[in-house]
Amino acid sequence: MTWSRYYVIISLVFILSYHTRSFSQIYSNGFTETAPEFDALHEPIINPEETTSTETEPYLSTCADEKPEQKFKIKISGYVKYEMFEDSRQTINARQGTILVVPKMPEYDPNHVDIHDAPHWNMAGIRSRIYFDITGPKLGHAYTSAKIGTDFADSGELAVLRLRDASMQLYWEHSQHSNTRLVVGQSHHPMVLGEPYPATLGYSEGILINPAGFAPQATIFYTTGALTLIGSLNANWKTFAGRNAVAPCIFLASEITIQEKNIIGAGIDFHREVPRLQTDAEIATLGQSFATTNGFNSWAAYVSAFFEISCFKAKFRWLYAENGQRYYLLSGFATKAEGYNPATDERQYTNLRSISYWTELIYRYKKAEVGIFMGYVKNIGSRHQLITDEDGFADTRFITTFYPEAAKTDYVLRIQPRLKYYLDPIHFGMELEYCCAGYGQVNKFGKIEKSSPTSVARLLFVACYVF
Repeated sequence: MTWSRYYVIISLVFILSYHTRSFSQIYSNGFTETAPEFDALHEPIINPEETTSTETEPYLSTCADEKPEQKFKIKISGYVKYEMFEDSRQTINARQGTILVVPKMPEYDPNHVDIHDAPHWNMAGIRSRIYFDITGPKLGHAYTSAKIGTDFADSGELAVLRLRDASMQLYWEHSQHSNTRLVVGQSHHPMVLGEPYPATLGYSEGILINPAGFAPQATIFYTTGALTLIGSLNANWKTFAGRNAVAPCIFLASEITIQEKNIIGAGIDFHREVPRLQTDAEIATLGQSFATTNGFNSWAAYVSAFFEISCFKAKFRWLYAENGQRYYLLSGFATKAEGYNPATDERQYTNLRSISYWTELIYRYKKAEVGIFMGYVKNIGSRHQLITDEDGFADTRFITTFYPEAAKTDYVLRIQPRLKYYLDPIHFGMELEYCCAGYGQVNKFGKIEKSSPTSVARLLFVACYVF
């Protein structure tokens, strides 16, 4: 891989640093440690009368003579982000390549040359975002607020606007140390929120190892002293299987805050799926499709910790997941051998499971920050025997995962050291992302045998204008 094109850019960044005024910290989505889209769910709403904003509009009334006591206030924030990156081999990726999922499995030509062992390079601005934070009049004793956030998604050769956040919040302050918050609308799934969350420069953000994603939801937070209890009903809205389950997903968690900055938390998540409403006539030996409503339940559980001491931060998370596709995790579901009817293609389902662990260490000194993310996820297969092919391995036609190669993935390892430099209002950063995936054959219990490692290295340069 050649890195020469980065040398000039790096030199310019440090030359500019000597001609830039003093740094004042700016909160940046996806670039600093905590993304601002999490604020609406984790930060108390202040009195709207004291809120400052970049843009205000009066509270509209049908009577011209009325003079309302309170106004709606809107604060606009976001960033414009530029990325340039080079990969040592071809990858499975998304969002114009900005999300590096895993290196592609080796594929050999007649001369036994790996077709995917070739570098990849790109520049992108698709990760730019804009947010509208709205505060309004009180509703009884509750402070009201709302958030709308958008970014860009791929649509062929174009990037189109995508809704990230459309949520409203009611906040009740019971006492100095007790409050309740109710969030309704679309936002990050509550298992994704707050600390700890990876602060990688790359958009992968621990994908397959750490959960990610949005969900329409009704989530309540109750805080008393150092304890916060969280309960949520949310929807698995992206998939046909989730919507046909006709049941909300349930999330419960608790967090303990120690000395205001340190957090220890744990949570569990439940969701149900009904993958099909009719069988596959091409697979059924009778050559016809039949109605079916068979479904299955899935669970996830995690323990996390966040510690901050002076200029040093440390984050940790352990996660167990069944069918974690909706969170972009290395797991899915499959058809059980027991109970399968080949005549009608009637199926019974079982979860494919994974366990993961990651940690992130961050040290900041004035304008400079160094950090490293390290994570590992392991495929632990199913509790039940799967349908097999003629060779005795699992038949991948009956396995569903986040992406097809995930069914053959034994483990994924990520190591991402980075350097960030803050020059108000532009932030610069460089990151080396190393990702290694073990590919092999799927046995009858969904575990991987005879896996061999395939790795990729990405060098990323980022410039972000924060407003």
